[in-house]
Amino acid sequence: MDNNGVGEYNRKNYAGNIRERINSYAVGGEITQRTQKSKNNNGIAEAYKLYGRIYRHQKNWNSAIEAFTQSIQLYQSCKNPQGEAEGCYEFGLMYKDCQNPSQARHYLQTARSLYEQLGATDAIKRVQTVLATNLGD
Repeated sequence: MDNNGVGEYNRKNYAGNIRERINSYAVGGEITQRTQKSKNNNGIAEAYKLYGRIYRHQKNWNSAIEAFTQSIQLYQSCKNPQGEAEGCYEFGLMYKDCQNPSQARHYLQTARSLYEQLGATDAIKRVQTVLATNLGD
């Protein structure tokens, strides 16, 4: 395949990823509405976490911060340390992406601590890899 073919493939792939994100966003909105009606705070927290991931990929940092903050607060109110750890991990990745290493380190270390309390060894390794590779820890 020549360079033009590769470029065409990459453009099509990228366009497909954008469509998937938009569809995820629409589904996320529906999920949020349904879970708010049922008062399912774990479900709402999950929806906010998904929003945060979408905003992170769009580099919409302020919206990502709001979504991840809501997600973590709801997981805390539900006493769901697994969800809280996942939210902190995603939040840390977002701060890494937007070049804020001190905040990235804070949230990744919080995620690691929660994963340690849960005994989630694979998740601990995943966090350690991000800390060591990207933040020099």
